[in-house]
Amino acid sequence: RQEVLLGVGGYHALAELGIEPTVLHLNEGHAAFAPLEELAQFVEGGHELDEAKDIIRRGSVFTTHTPVPAGNDRFDPKLTLKYIRSYAQRLDISAHELLALGREDESDRTESFCMTVLALKLAKRANGVAELHGETARGMWTGVYGVSSSDEVPIGHVTNGVHVETWLSDDARPFYDQHLKAKWVGAGPEHDWWSKADAVPNAEVWALRERLRRKFITELRVRMRDQYQYHAMDPREQTDLYESLREDALTIGFARRFATYKRAVLMFKDEQRLARLLNDSDRPVQIVFAGKAHPADLDGQAFVKQVWKHSRKPEFRGKIFFLQNYDHAIGRMMTSGVDLWLNNPVRPMEASGTSGMKPAYNAGLNCSILDGWWPEGYNGKNGWAIGDDQVFADQRQQDNRDAIALYDVLESEVVPTFYNRGRDGVPAEWCSMVKESWRSICAFFSTHRMLEDYCNGYYWPAHNDH
Repeated sequence: RQEVLLGVGGYHALAELGIEPTVLHLNEGHAAFAPLEELAQFVEGGHELDEAKDIIRRGSVFTTHTPVPAGNDRFDPKLTLKYIRSYAQRLDISAHELLALGREDESDRTESFCMTVLALKLAKRANGVAELHGETARGMWTGVYGVSSSDEVPIGHVTNGVHVETWLSDDARPFYDQHLKAKWVGAGPEHDWWSKADAVPNAEVWALRERLRRKFITELRVRMRDQYQYHAMDPREQTDLYESLREDALTIGFARRFATYKRAVLMFKDEQRLARLLNDSDRPVQIVFAGKAHPADLDGQAFVKQVWKHSRKPEFRGKIFFLQNYDHAIGRMMTSGVDLWLNNPVRPMEASGTSGMKPAYNAGLNCSILDGWWPEGYNGKNGWAIGDDQVFADQRQQDNRDAIALYDVLESEVVPTFYNRGRDGVPAEWCSMVKESWRSICAFFSTHRMLEDYCNGYYWPAHNDH
């Protein structure tokens, strides 16, 4: 019912507004009933079904977002017919032929009706949201196109980007205006002030990073205090934990949906090794978690509980913090304030991910599994990769291997780079990596470039083909 409302209702809403689009862009399969409604109207207008289908496909663009099965809605055939049976009559086809539009194997009368399959069949142009995800999507949907090789599947990719001004800290804006002469309003893909990053003195880069971290810790202390009071913690414990947050410590952030494939608990595989890393008095490290699980995702909710329980253990108290009630404001606070953004999903389950793009605009660095957008963004000098691109069939083996790789990169590369200071107190290598991150990430992984890719690769061709 939701997807009928979104697709069919959305299509009619455009008509009521007097909008007659030449291109329909379906963002995930949830709106796939929109081209079905358009198809029915063409048939009712006198077009033959195959002719109408060809017209609809040429004017439709479909973006698939996730390789996770739960992200590709499937419905029981009887339930599907309960709500869309009328289309069989409108298209002058049988109920079985109608259901076949949402089936990979059109002859299988027991197969569920998949919204992603419907969208793929009604759109000539389709894309994933990162280069790796496009490759993954082609491997997933060979059955829709009746081919044996993923190379024959016509699904491309447009890598996601983020809207810079939404995620840029207000405290960072004057810095960029001064040093890079940024043009935020009216800028196009051809404007790349980030390429001037080398001219910024390391001392100024580090001053910005320290300023943003101090602001973050100040805000975090207030939120954690309120959170402790809400849970009626012992006042002395509240004070100890409140004061344990340090403004000068390497601060790592992990904030996102607590879907299990994102593995929020991966770093707790070896608690003793993690404890040694966090409790080094000469090189302090603190980790801030935030996130929510879907109300129906009990496993994800269990991960939230595990992180909270770990934060309460003596060896992690005052080193690991969990910030509840995750929302846009917390996300913005964390992506602007942490030094290092951690991302450790199960490869290749992260279709794109955009959270790691945001710290780059605020002089933060990434440490990530080579999944989603990071294989395109990582160049060996602008952050860190956790392990390599090898994928194991055994998930336990994969988790163990990735956890070891995470500890290794934190211990041998991230922490030393952060704390290796010159006489001026500035970590030169860290600042150089920040500047390389600006040059290599900020311009490309933005909505400016993303929209240009959609226009040139999908919208204009679909418009001209319609």
